Amino acid sequence: MDLSPLRSDVSGNVFAPDDDGFAAALAAYAAPGPAVIVQAVSESDVVAAVRFAVAEDLRVAVRSGGHAGPVFSPGPDRILIDLHALSSVEVRDDGIVTVGPGATWGDVATQVQSHGLAITSGDTAAVGVGGLTLGGGIGWLVRRDGLALDNLVSATVVLASGELVTASDAENTELFWALRGGGGNFGVVTALRFHARPLGAVLAVEAELDPERLGETLRALRDAMADAPDELNVTFGVVPNGPPGPDFAFLHHIAAVYAGEDSEVSRAAIAPLLELPGVVASTVHQSDYRGSLAEIPGAPGAPLPNVAVRDAMLAELDDATIDDALSARAQLGLSVFTVRFLGGAFGRVDPAATAFAHRDAVAVANIVEFLPPGAPKESSQVDAAWAPVKARSVGSYSNFTEQRGPGVIDAIYPAATLQRLRAAKTALDPKNRFADNHNIAPD
Repeated sequence: MDLSPLRSDVSGNVFAPDDDGFAAALAAYAAPGPAVIVQAVSESDVVAAVRFAVAEDLRVAVRSGGHAGPVFSPGPDRILIDLHALSSVEVRDDGIVTVGPGATWGDVATQVQSHGLAITSGDTAAVGVGGLTLGGGIGWLVRRDGLALDNLVSATVVLASGELVTASDAENTELFWALRGGGGNFGVVTALRFHARPLGAVLAVEAELDPERLGETLRALRDAMADAPDELNVTFGVVPNGPPGPDFAFLHHIAAVYAGEDSEVSRAAIAPLLELPGVVASTVHQSDYRGSLAEIPGAPGAPLPNVAVRDAMLAELDDATIDDALSARAQLGLSVFTVRFLGGAFGRVDPAATAFAHRDAVAVANIVEFLPPGAPKESSQVDAAWAPVKARSVGSYSNFTEQRGPGVIDAIYPAATLQRLRAAKTALDPKNRFADNHNIAPD
């Protein structure tokens, strides 16, 4: 393959597999890697890379600013477009924020909070803006402001044809609908414009739990959240207290963020959490929104640990589901288990308004089993343990789903949503050039 035309058209780095720097550029992806890597430094670089892919009949894999791993590792018939350098954050006076897909949510929070604003995102600083937004975006403002994708105003996209377009409620409307939940199936997003909302300080809560009373605590928390204000966002978790290793211990806790300053109102809102059965200690402190985002230990871009991940979007968190979920966690040893509560603004969006349709979910439960390095995913016990919970779910959240295949897609999208997405895919990417994702195959 002659890369000279691509090198002449691209300002960023272009690496073939035998070039110095290829392995470092591949970073968290697993072997064998793509045919070529383009580290784009401009929108025109992305256009040139996609047009080269069309000319060479290559599929296109995309990496934005955050996590990457072996689940969607690009194969040898791919061109990998790395968007890390497209990481600018520009805040307008009207609260519209233009963000490059290579930015992380920590970057965004730092810059917009100086304007007294915040954008609902995930709950972790190192997560990339592009991938999280296209899949959903569940974090500490989801009950107040909805998903990250619910606050997307428009996006600039390089289509499979190499054409650069803008998608919004006013132009390329079907593409805009599909982008919001359809993941990276429809093009390379080079800029996202969000509606940021006013937010000063937040009130952060951390409550340590008695591990012998987890079921009792989670039931009481479920009941408390039924009447909680939208400003209160809560996650119940059982997580390793430190890096995975032979001497790990579990942290059993509730983490919460109230989207507002320390006041009588916010203290009244969090009071039921502190009084839950099983709470043995708690701390409450005021923070900025950036301070509420978790940090991931380890070097940026380092390979992710070998894990098996499962989730369940739950329209009802009844007693049986709680028992089954906690039983699954107990069976898996070294693992992460969380329940993130939804509702509020998240649930008031019309299910047909975006490609993220599971708006009836009141919570999303997630379990991550850590596997020995190199162990095959098939050796995981997570499916058998998680099956009773999955059977009660209304679907899957794509950002918490590492599995691939038709059954997975059917769980992420209800039938009517998937049919509409396939029609959009057929119109916009009929050769399925964008396939390294939760792939929606064209008709």
